[in-house]
Amino acid sequence: MAGRAAEICIPPPVTRKKHIKKKNKTSAVLILFLVELSFTIKSIKTKKEECPMSMGYGGYAHLISEDSASVLYEYGAFNWNIPRCKNSDNVCDGSITIDKDCFIEPEIHQKIKKMPSGRKRLIIKRIPRDVDIAPKLKAGKIAIENCSHCWHLGTGPNDEKIDMMAFRLLYKIFQEYQESGEVPKKVSIFC
Repeated sequence: MAGRAAEICIPPPVTRKKHIKKKNKTSAVLILFLVELSFTIKSIKTKKEECPMSMGYGGYAHLISEDSASVLYEYGAFNWNIPRCKNSDNVCDGSITIDKDCFIEPEIHQKIKKMPSGRKRLIIKRIPRDVDIAPKLKAGKIAIENCSHCWHLGTGPNDEKIDMMAFRLLYKIFQEYQESGEVPKKVSIFC
């Protein structure tokens, strides 16, 4: 706080407390606190807000079709650091097919909590579980067709080259399913 007070050039309010009568001490302390708070807020607003910098790559997927057996997504990836992978037209030419039995339910924790009013309330938490994608890829329950703008290929369980952004989108699809209980319509990742 000493650095901020020096920047604003306002004497600290502690020196003013000595001259306050005992009768009005609580209201004067409150006023001094509010004055100090307003100067702190002004100094925070004047500084530039620091935003984390993007690494410049990401991906997005849209639900195309869903039936009782499987779900089909189209996906696209981009990397603004590589000119051939910028994907400025938002082309979605890759596909991800997932069997419905790959979607697992989250762990559900329930507890009864006593509220301040005295009433009891049931609290339900949905805790997502990790989905192991590699065995499902090997068994053919998940099929990935790479998009044209992929830049980093990983090796799948059957030694095929698979877009790493498709893996990230799969994790995001499974996570959002476990949080909401529905197959997500849109999924996006920006790194």
